[in-house]
Amino acid sequence: MEDGGAPARPTSPDKVWGPPDDPLRQSVARPYRRLKRRLRLIRMAGVLVLLAAFVASGAPVGLQRWVEGWATHPAAVVALYVVVFAAGAELVGLPLAYYGGFVVEHHFGLSTQTRGAWLNDVAKGFAVSLVLGLLAAEVLFWLLRSAPAAWWLWAAAAFIALAVVLANLAPVLILPLFFKFTPLEDETLEAQVLELCRKAGTRVRGVFRWGLSAKTKAANAALVGWGNTRRIILADTLLDGFEPDEVVGVFAHELGHHVYGHIWRGMALQAALTLAFFGLLALFIEPLARLQGVASPAEVAVLPSILLLAFVLSAALLPVVCALSRFHERQADGYALASASRPDAYARAFERLCALNLGELEPPRWAQLIFGTHPAPAERIRRARAFAA
Repeated sequence: MEDGGAPARPTSPDKVWGPPDDPLRQSVARPYRRLKRRLRLIRMAGVLVLLAAFVASGAPVGLQRWVEGWATHPAAVVALYVVVFAAGAELVGLPLAYYGGFVVEHHFGLSTQTRGAWLNDVAKGFAVSLVLGLLAAEVLFWLLRSAPAAWWLWAAAAFIALAVVLANLAPVLILPLFFKFTPLEDETLEAQVLELCRKAGTRVRGVFRWGLSAKTKAANAALVGWGNTRRIILADTLLDGFEPDEVVGVFAHELGHHVYGHIWRGMALQAALTLAFFGLLALFIEPLARLQGVASPAEVAVLPSILLLAFVLSAALLPVVCALSRFHERQADGYALASASRPDAYARAFERLCALNLGELEPPRWAQLIFGTHPAPAERIRRARAFAA
């Protein structure tokens, strides 16, 4: 699909500093992005093949029967089934995750994590996912047992509510598990970003220094949460390596997402897709149960079939979701250029971010259509330069 073999070990990004269109910089960025795309395709194909093979083999029923030898209460059966299934899936995917998330990132000089710290993050991520997965599975199968006619409507409502709650609580409950946050000490910079929020009519609970350097040399900023948990987080790699005007410009882009209502639009789209998925699942849940060889859709052996259907549908919708994301990113870029006091600073900051984060200026068209959540860096740089000029 793409040319090029295994790249030679490059120098660390901070050792090949230059503009993103610098040939030396792109000689590192292109193989990095190419390899990350290949790994993503391999992971998607692997999930599809292994999950389909697991379902077709009859193993879901065998696993349920084994679980029932240890537990009798329906909730306990669901819980033990999810734990065993999730642990098995995590172990199967761990080698590829290690290669892509640790080996590749170190090979290209981006990661600053030790192997132990990376494994610790994996363990915490698995624990969080397991808790949320257990909650979702228990609710779903309780509804299948208790409300066999309208279960899908109640399930959609429950999953939508969970997504809204997580969006609110993630900045205070989940993100601190993986990153260190401290109040921003630069009062001048804090006043600048808060003034941008005031002009935009966006209330925030504070400005925080985000300890990203413990994991990577890449830089970023975000406006996370909503309501009483909305806060500004600025990566220490951004604060320590960029000029204040550049930091303000980068944050203005994140603020643009809130000004244009992208957060709520995204949640509305997610809610619509969730409702559509459960409506579709209601049509196929009985055939899936019969195909799996169980008497009722409320038996937990149906879970892998449900996950397979969800994966196929999400993969099919990925180009549409990415196209919408690119539209939102263009709007946020426009807001940042128009609202920043120095558009040239934003243009310069974006070029430096692209270079530091090993952005590929012109990704292949197929990759942009399928995976591109942002416009191509070359397009964004041209726009920023033209506006600044």
